[in-house]
Parts: sequence; C-alpha cells; structure tokens
Amino acid sequence: MDSSKSSYIFKVIVVGEGGVGKTTFINRYATNKYDKDTKITIGAGFYSFPNKVEADIIIKLQIWDFGGESRFRFILPSYCHGAHAVIFAFDLTRNSTLVNLSDWFDLVYKNTNGNPIVLVIGTKADKLREAGREAVTDVKIEDFLKKNELPPEIFFKTSSKTGENIEIVFAALSDLLYARVIQLNV
Repeated sequence: MDSSKSSYIFKVIVVGEGGVGKTTFINRYATNKYDKDTKITIGAGFYSFPNKVEADIIIKLQIWDFGGESRFRFILPSYCHGAHAVIFAFDLTRNSTLVNLSDWFDLVYKNTNGNPIVLVIGTKADKLREAGREAVTDVKIEDFLKKNELPPEIFFKTSSKTGENIEIVFAALSDLLYARVIQLNV
C-alpha cells in the first residue's frame, strides 16, 4: 500500500435469522455475482474488504458472518466484543425474521463494547411481489426502527440476486465508520 495513504481496520458483524441471505449478501459484494446455492454458515464466516472513502483513505472491513441457526448463538457473544459496526439482516419475505431481529439486538448490545454503528438490511427485495401476505410491510419496518430508536436512513432494502443496494450499504457503512474516526480525532 502507498505509504501516503491512511488505512483503518474495522470489525463488522452481520447477524440475523438463518436463511435470510447474510452470506449471499456478503458474497454478492465480494464477487459482484449472485450465488443461489450458498450453504448454511456453520458458526461464523470471515471476510475482509478494503474500501476507498477518499483518495488517500482506505477503510478495511473485517466482516464476521454469523450462522443464524439457534445452535450457533452460543458463540456470538465472544465475537461481538470489539465490533465497530453491526449489520442486522432480515428477509423481506418473512415477517418472523423481522420480529426475531429484536432478539438479535438484545444479544449484540449485551456483548459489544461501546456503541457500534448499526445498519439494518431487508434482504430478497427481488422476491417481494411473489411473497404476498408474508411480505414485511414498510409500516412494520418503520415501527421496528422507531421501537429500537433507529433513524430510517440506516435501513436498506437489498437484493443479492439483482445487486440492489449492495454497494450502497457497504459505502454507507464505510462512510459512517470514517466519520466516527474523524469525530474521535477532533
């Protein structure tokens, strides 16, 4: 890396129920390809991505992808320590995954040090039309954000299949993390 560039490394955890598409979301960002045959995450997966936020600033995201099955939750508390950011994921086609996101909030906030940056993503936006009455409504999403005292601008509807908002989520995350660095250094 060019010595005139500054770089920062941030730990990011991605959590949510099993089958919501967390791994597919991360893989779409990493490869810009859709893989519909992603296997269940056993425990946790690890990825690392550099993002440029300014010409001379590189943000490196160390992303921990947690298996959403209840049998893997016992390992989550130890991985939460030191997290700078959390992406909470739910499936826009299954109401239960939004409802259960509250449990993930409790688990993460009990085990993170400090005040991590939070983003919330609704996955599988491409399937909303076919989801019918199972689809999560915008009103339910707004209620969830209000209940958890989260601003609406931290929520993104995404599709790993079409690539909708994938780059935007990671760019927003990098910008928010860098803004925190600037704030702490002032």
